[in-house]
Amino acid sequence: MLGVLGAVLLSLCGKAPLAAEPAEASQPWFAGVYGQACAEALSNGLPVMDIEGDWQRGYRRRGNGSTQRAYQAVSAEAGVLLSVPWRSAPGPWALGWGARTEAFVRASGDAAEVVQFYQARRDPPGPVVFEPRADVLLWRGQGPTLRTPWLPAGVGQWQAGMQWLTLQRLRRVGADGELIYDGAGEYDHRLALRDDDSRTDAPFTAAPASRGAGYSLSLAWRWAPAPDWSLRVDARDVASRLWWKGVNTIRAELTSRVGSRTPDGYLDYQPALQGAYTRRTLKMRIPGSVQADLAWRSHVGEWQLSLNRRWGLQQAWLGWQATGEWRYGVAVEPRFQALRLQMAHGGFAAGVQADRVDQAAHVASVWAQYIYTLGK
Repeated sequence: MLGVLGAVLLSLCGKAPLAAEPAEASQPWFAGVYGQACAEALSNGLPVMDIEGDWQRGYRRRGNGSTQRAYQAVSAEAGVLLSVPWRSAPGPWALGWGARTEAFVRASGDAAEVVQFYQARRDPPGPVVFEPRADVLLWRGQGPTLRTPWLPAGVGQWQAGMQWLTLQRLRRVGADGELIYDGAGEYDHRLALRDDDSRTDAPFTAAPASRGAGYSLSLAWRWAPAPDWSLRVDARDVASRLWWKGVNTIRAELTSRVGSRTPDGYLDYQPALQGAYTRRTLKMRIPGSVQADLAWRSHVGEWQLSLNRRWGLQQAWLGWQATGEWRYGVAVEPRFQALRLQMAHGGFAAGVQADRVDQAAHVASVWAQYIYTLGK
């Protein structure tokens, strides 16, 4: 459902870049190049790195039926840096091309339990009534990106980034209803399913448009209240829209009693599905993120606090980074019990973070960035 799996990345995958800011150029049209890539996965209980596996490792049941959330995001971007002779914006503009793939899951506790039993190909230990609710979003696109220099604000400086997207995939899936297990291998289903998929070809209907479109706007603000203190706030995808014309969407009802299984052991509910296709323009927003980074520089290095929120998932990282030519660093996230390691030298920066190093991980990210200024 989710495989592994850019807008202008105002901060790489939500992390404040370790690489140094490009120096201002003396010539009217200063040129440089940059490239960056990131793969990120996060969940509060789902096996986000093995979502299509048997869920025997990495699935964490949450108390009181709390909502399960997860997302995966992969992005890459490359481009040039241009210094436009504009008095109020002496820094470089960034003009590039980026590609992004993202997937999001939101499921009730009951929905996660149902999927866990289904993926494990086994029945609950006794009679039970589930009330599953779930939503899945998936999109993939690419297109040109533009980022402004840091511009003066009343307090601090602000920056904007924009991407115009051509979509290769757009899908939204949802389910809700009731599932009753009698304790003897039989299931009563009363579920409403919907699936809006840009890849679906339905009988007796026209094919969907060959591609979709979209845009994304991101904003950032930074401020240095004192020589040793700095604050930065990034709001990524603060305004966005994705759309795809002529999508064949299905609305289906599953109201039957099922006890049979497929040859490989999965519950065989497909014959019980009944529904109809309709044709529509599919529209959705990219789930945005907000991150705040506070840093204090001392004689032993820079101490950092980073707060991030996306898709209802919060992270709080506390870390330290060395100063000097080689800027290595380490950070911890107590709630997820995750560790981050990062390093930078000149215009290159890279990092990795995880709560564990196998497919049972709930936090997993790797990123790299390189900035090269011509003549430097």
